[in-house]
Amino acid sequence: MPRLARQKSPTGIYHVMVRGINRDYIFSTEEEKKNYLKILGDIKADSNFELYAYMIMGNHVHLLIKEQSDDIGNIMKRIGVRYAAWYNKLHNRVGHLFQDRYKSEAILDEKQFLATLRYILQNPVKAKLCKTPDGYKWGSWNDYIFRSGLTDIDLACQMLSIDTNRQIDQFKKFVSIETDEECLDFD
Repeated sequence: MPRLARQKSPTGIYHVMVRGINRDYIFSTEEEKKNYLKILGDIKADSNFELYAYMIMGNHVHLLIKEQSDDIGNIMKRIGVRYAAWYNKLHNRVGHLFQDRYKSEAILDEKQFLATLRYILQNPVKAKLCKTPDGYKWGSWNDYIFRSGLTDIDLACQMLSIDTNRQIDQFKKFVSIETDEECLDFD
């Protein structure tokens, strides 16, 4: 059966998720998580995409990305191939690392963007890895709080408040709101 075509986002923004094959852990160590972030940063510089959020969990990754000069398919391929090659060499293994293709959903408007951002940053809380989003270090939280890092924070901050002095407080309040919002997930 042929694959269905992915929905093209009119905003160029996507929520993307990849998971380890057989739901296996692909990020068990700090070294693995750090290297994924390094690869993500390198590909971001080469492909010139915007990254609004990321969350590295044990067996999957969430990204909130805006494609620019390169399309989302090429971006994800480059990240996946590079990480899988490094991981396979490190663990003396061969074969697929990721389950299926990456999953993606087109982000159509500001409301969906903010809901997805919150969903991604609350992922470790919902997985009971921490009590609050600031308790997990492998996501974009600190990039927003300290206004530095891999994440492009301006779009989300401007959506939450036009007053730059209030943006981080608004961000903290917004992300901490517990919801039952559902975003892209694997079955």
